[in-house]
Amino acid sequence: MRSRNRISKISLFLTILILFGILQYINFQSSPEKVIPEGAGETVWINTIIKIIVAMGVIGLFLITIAIHRKFTKREGFHDLPDYQVTKYSQIQHISEPTDVERLIERFSPLQITVHAVTGLSILTLYVTGIPLLYPEHLGWITDLIELSKNMFLHRLAGLGLLSAAIYYLIYSLLQITYVNKDFTKNIIPTLNDIKGAISDVLIILGKTATKYQSNKFNWLEKVDIWSVALFDGLIMCVTGIIIWAPWLFSSFIPNSYILSINVLHGGFAILSLCGILLHFYVVHLTPHRFPMDFSMFTGTVPLQEAEEEYPLWVKDISGDKS
Repeated sequence: MRSRNRISKISLFLTILILFGILQYINFQSSPEKVIPEGAGETVWINTIIKIIVAMGVIGLFLITIAIHRKFTKREGFHDLPDYQVTKYSQIQHISEPTDVERLIERFSPLQITVHAVTGLSILTLYVTGIPLLYPEHLGWITDLIELSKNMFLHRLAGLGLLSAAIYYLIYSLLQITYVNKDFTKNIIPTLNDIKGAISDVLIILGKTATKYQSNKFNWLEKVDIWSVALFDGLIMCVTGIIIWAPWLFSSFIPNSYILSINVLHGGFAILSLCGILLHFYVVHLTPHRFPMDFSMFTGTVPLQEAEEEYPLWVKDISGDKS
């Protein structure tokens, strides 16, 4: 516990230091009033490919949402009991024994809850302040309501929030892996079992089998969620956002004509990200057995009954059950 707290403090300090350095570097560089992408015709084919990828991604996420709806609506929901007893990892013994209260298991640490909150609020703010700029004819009233200058300030502030969460968790994970636990990220690394899980879910949806695969702490869809946020929101959106924010810093090695494509990439992937978040919101909160909300995002705990049903391999692992 002491090592975890020390690493948390070090990670927070390094995150603040890195963000401060980025902001200072942007502020102290010469900033021409406008960088005009010349020769935009050279990048038309790139913009077209980006739009096709975004369209395919949106359609794919829509189909996945329909499929998941069909899967979950066939299940019976968990029955909540009025009294709860929180069970820590080290206290899980004889988990099959009946109890007079519903037992909870700690699924997320306070750090994960905090990083999730910062990431979620930042992403939602980015949607509200950014997407109206893509559709000014239909959503321009949102920008007018906030005022453009304040809107851009909030957008960049939220971008820094997302960037800070990404940097913090990256530093924290590297320190954990290096000095505390080499298997720190084992639960989020995709494995052959996740591929089998995806195939199993497809077969269940098609009515070809009723056998549910054994999942670890995160199932295959949740791992896709984790890595999509890390790659799309944490990497692509942050990098392209910084380039659009201060294009003069990159004009020496990125042709001005490609800045327009980066702008298209940023906006297009924002739409794709929004569809992904809507899918995430549906799976986590609106499925029948969790409706109207999964409170583990606030408490960090889930009912042990649900954990045994949804993540049996994880429960066996932390309980020391080798059977």
